[in-house]
Amino acid sequence: MTPRRRIASHWLLAKRGGWRMDCIVRLYGWATVQHTLQAQVVDPLIYLRSIPLDYHLFSVASLLLLVFGCRIASLAAATGTFAWFLANVIDGSRARWEVSGYFLSFIADEFLLYLVVPGLALVCIAAGARRERTAGAYADAVADDTFAACCRVLVVGGMAFAALHKMNEDFFDPAVSCMSLHARLARWWDVPGIEITEGVRAVHVVLVEALSPAVLLVSPVVGMLYTLAMLQPFAHIGPGAFAGTVIATSLGFLRAEDERVVRPFLRRAWPWLAAAWIVLLPLSWRAYRGELPWLPFFTFDAVALGVAASLVALLVSRLREDGRSLLRGPLSGIGASCLAAIPLAVAVLLLVNNMTPYLGAKYRLSFAMLSNLRADSGRWNHWIFPRWLHLPAHDPFLRVTEVRITDREGRLRPPPRREVRDGGVLTVGTFAPYSFARRVDGHRRGGDEFDVSFTYRGAPYRFERALSDDAFGAFVDALPARRLFQAKLSLDGPQRCVH
Repeated sequence: MTPRRRIASHWLLAKRGGWRMDCIVRLYGWATVQHTLQAQVVDPLIYLRSIPLDYHLFSVASLLLLVFGCRIASLAAATGTFAWFLANVIDGSRARWEVSGYFLSFIADEFLLYLVVPGLALVCIAAGARRERTAGAYADAVADDTFAACCRVLVVGGMAFAALHKMNEDFFDPAVSCMSLHARLARWWDVPGIEITEGVRAVHVVLVEALSPAVLLVSPVVGMLYTLAMLQPFAHIGPGAFAGTVIATSLGFLRAEDERVVRPFLRRAWPWLAAAWIVLLPLSWRAYRGELPWLPFFTFDAVALGVAASLVALLVSRLREDGRSLLRGPLSGIGASCLAAIPLAVAVLLLVNNMTPYLGAKYRLSFAMLSNLRADSGRWNHWIFPRWLHLPAHDPFLRVTEVRITDREGRLRPPPRREVRDGGVLTVGTFAPYSFARRVDGHRRGGDEFDVSFTYRGAPYRFERALSDDAFGAFVDALPARRLFQAKLSLDGPQRCVH
């Protein structure tokens, strides 16, 4: 190998940043592995045949982060792969992936973080290298401090808006609230005392989520433990990958010198952790009775147990040193080498991104999932943000006011019973363009003729025998395919829970 290739190889494969940065990246790899495990099926051959190439590459990139940590090669591979994955999920023409009945047909809020976190790590490494050349600073220290500050911004801003989006009329309405998903805990897990979760109300969830950023800012070690505990019920009703991404970014509140406590603790405690995992395995298997694959839940619990034990050891160490150190502020552990412009830019972009539902730009990827939030022309249910924030003259939805399913002779017939995987059925309601087009495609495949009346961008439309009307076909084909808004909403009245 020539000297130039040897230098290039070392530059790509050597570990970058500090211990804290590597810890966050590896834990982030674990979180994205959680996502890939959700698509597992019993037969590996079915899994290999059913999942498109994009998803297999996503799995490989996740494992690279988990195994190799903070190296430029693994970070670059993950950033490129996650960008491709996100682009294909947003593109409605390629987003419908089926795996033995489990559908990856929605856009989750963590998908944006999948791309942002490894991308930010690369930016911080590049900025650190530049600062080393120009100012003589230690590149890894610059990258480590800057990346930790960025993670702090992400977790505080993300959790604050997750609580803020839920401050709306419909989330607090028990008849329609996404709080109903908490019933999965008692239904899926046969654990003593689990029935206490049935008494949780919307106000409790909002307060618990809003406390997370507050506690992180006031007492980082306690805040990291609090965030980990807060996410346990949420992770056990399905979104383990989202919970994992939040836990990983919350570790940005670690200090670089915490390595002196955590590493020795893990070296001493790993036999006890391994024993705990062996005990946890059959207990988790027996307790679970849900519909999703069990393995992601066990792996989440196993890693969360190790993180919790490490944070408790860190908490004990801080108390022994000086109890007042627990109340150090949000900048604790961020050295003077931090490039403040990068986390400041992240804060501004995060604020703009999380305001996009109210600005009318998009709904997805804004930490608004499972919030019952409506911020469109048909319904505005938020208690704090006013309607005048909505910038476009018209929202992107099609509002279907009448649908008449007919046979080929024009006689009325009952709506067909068709699964969402087959396109769904067009009904009265509010539809995103890609969802409307998908349902029309389902009628095309089923041969179901229909008459339909709807409004789109302020203009009324009516088509009789729509499938036979070339103008209707051209209209549907011209609808945007991007999936940045909810698929189907209520036409009027309270908004039931949608992802």
